[in-house]
Amino acid sequence: MIKKIMLVTIGVIVLVIGLYTIFAHESLTFYVVRYAELYLSKDHNIESEITPRISNYLYYISIFFILIGIILFLSLKETISTHFKIYVKRLSEDPLSKSKNRKIWILIFMFFPSIIGISLYFFFQLREVPLIAPLHGEDNFFENLTFLMLAISSLLMIKAAVVIKHIYKETGAIHFRRILFFYIALAGFFFLCAMEELSWAQRIFGWETPQWIGEINTFERTDIHGMFGLFFRKLEQIFALLLYSMVVVSVILHGINKETKIQNLVLPYWSLIIIGLIMALSIDCELIETLFAFFALFYSLRLAIGNFSTYKKNLQQS
Repeated sequence: MIKKIMLVTIGVIVLVIGLYTIFAHESLTFYVVRYAELYLSKDHNIESEITPRISNYLYYISIFFILIGIILFLSLKETISTHFKIYVKRLSEDPLSKSKNRKIWILIFMFFPSIIGISLYFFFQLREVPLIAPLHGEDNFFENLTFLMLAISSLLMIKAAVVIKHIYKETGAIHFRRILFFYIALAGFFFLCAMEELSWAQRIFGWETPQWIGEINTFERTDIHGMFGLFFRKLEQIFALLLYSMVVVSVILHGINKETKIQNLVLPYWSLIIIGLIMALSIDCELIETLFAFFALFYSLRLAIGNFSTYKKNLQQS
């Protein structure tokens, strides 16, 4: 059994490497060419026809890794199928799920995040298509959608915080107090991210950027992330990787049935693994922001509409 789990893990790793090589193909090609110019070329210059070759080699490498991953998955399909069924069963037994609507719960929190994540990725890859191009860019559909999802997430976290506050008053358990503060902080963070998308409503009302902000803001707008300049893009990618790491931890704990009830109220739920993976692999900051908005929405929605009465009963029995 341990060998099969190790093989599945290797399959996931090589598949992720292959997918990342495709997702980040343009950037990887640039970095490889740059490395060759600096360290492999005597005159720090390479011929123009070598760049397409490097690009093709990276595609070959990605296809190779993806094929290895698929072969490993196919050879272990029975093991994967068994664990998949276990995951679906455990999702339906989520302490927050409502017994009367468990099929809907599975649909919303297992399939919707993955479908939306994959769909958004392809929408962003097709941004040059004339029909889709107007949806992208400043003050357009996807940016406004990101603001809307983050704003809703903030409200949902406030609702979840109110529920946790009542539970804390009933039980007096200190960990519920900590969760309450965490939810309030998260609601504030989602609100901050939402307002950053609109430059704190500057784009709506069109006021002039204060001089002292314009001097330190790369884009001369009333927002915080512009103060970090292009470095903010790196911060977004690091943040996406951290979020994905948290989902991986949730998956591992869920898979080995070591997930505690408190972690179940804090960690991102394991079914966000696909949307988290796409976010972590992406180098497109606009795509990362939109994916994060939906990530936040599904995270907060589960906590806001969850059946905490069932959760309290489970706590009393433990």
